[in-house]
Amino acid sequence: MNIPRSFAGGVELFPMKKVQILEVKNGQLPKLALIPWVQHQGSEGTALVEYGDFVQEEQILIKGDGINSVSIHSPVPGRIERVIPYETWSGIKTKAFLISLGGEFHRLGKDVPPEPKQEYNIQMLRDKVLEFGALDSEGYPLSQKLAEDPKKINCVIINSVPKEPYQFNEKVLLQTRWEDLISTVNVLHNVYGEARFVWAYTSEDKKDFNRIKNRCQRLGLDINFVPTRNQYPQGDDSLLIKVLGLNKEDVITYDTLSLHSLFDIINNNKPMVEKYLSITSVDAEPVCLKVRIGTKISTILEDCGVSIENNDQVLVGGPFRGAQIKDLDMPITKDINNLFILEDKHRTKGEEYSCIHCGWCISTCPSRLNPSRLSMLIDADKTEIAFDEGLDLCSFCGICDFVCPSHIPLINKFQDTINASTT
Repeated sequence: MNIPRSFAGGVELFPMKKVQILEVKNGQLPKLALIPWVQHQGSEGTALVEYGDFVQEEQILIKGDGINSVSIHSPVPGRIERVIPYETWSGIKTKAFLISLGGEFHRLGKDVPPEPKQEYNIQMLRDKVLEFGALDSEGYPLSQKLAEDPKKINCVIINSVPKEPYQFNEKVLLQTRWEDLISTVNVLHNVYGEARFVWAYTSEDKKDFNRIKNRCQRLGLDINFVPTRNQYPQGDDSLLIKVLGLNKEDVITYDTLSLHSLFDIINNNKPMVEKYLSITSVDAEPVCLKVRIGTKISTILEDCGVSIENNDQVLVGGPFRGAQIKDLDMPITKDINNLFILEDKHRTKGEEYSCIHCGWCISTCPSRLNPSRLSMLIDADKTEIAFDEGLDLCSFCGICDFVCPSHIPLINKFQDTINASTT
């Protein structure tokens, strides 16, 4: 396989800071944990506990009812003080438990022995993932990937290319938990039989991957390691598959965060009750915290010494696709991996103008669309033509918004139009 160097469109990123985060700090435990019943892109499960119940650390609270729902476990021991209506940061309307911290932890601070090693098939692994409620980095149930028939998979891609700039939690795992990641890849090798393996990463992470490659070779793992340019949105699964020249119908991808979650499930019988969370901004040094789900974002920012000024924004994700958090007392949930502090001085300001036909959005669109024309078709109420010309192929990467000198909110316009067509 040829080493891919680039793809058509996208934005070439300046080299990121040479971050060597070899220490992960522990965030403070939530005295009152707020646990939404839905924390992913999917359906709600069944509540197994109720108001007034005392729960143990890692006790199951919500049982997933299939591959589209996710089990949720208590991040702390304590009492369920309230059950309230709740709307998540992504707009999902559900309910939430309020759990007051109290009682003894059975894992935190204890020397818990690892699970005995065993060989897994796809069914065994899927059952464990359903039980312990893991997500991939995009917020989708990891069990969905494991529902695919492994005999139909010809290639497994380990995608360690960052989904957005200024997200460092995957880099931290590559530096501090790299042996655990390799252990998980070894399990997947057995699960997927004769499928070939490709591990994609950015050329900036060459040093980290030299170590990983050497260990994989010593273990006899046949993996093709593929460096990519520091180009956004190279980490998008569908784009990476296209760049590698593969057929998406017989390919499956796992990201670094998924490998880490699988390791904890396989080796420690540990559900997803905490996150490796990176807190980043343009100017400040990034911080990585290990935090319990249910912890308020305001508490986490306080832990990091971050003060939010009136016009600063806190985004879930990164600068291109990030969604603004409007209430900093919202909790960390399973689908939050990075908080990006967009300071007011770095925000793009300016009045919206008519399109000047500069062509920047066209030349940078990785989906090879014509965003300016799609925008004009939507404004002219010609949405059917917009869909005929590929509107539904938009990946919402945000590049057209970023490069547009007229400050036209293209992505919001595209999302609203697509959402309206499905309701």
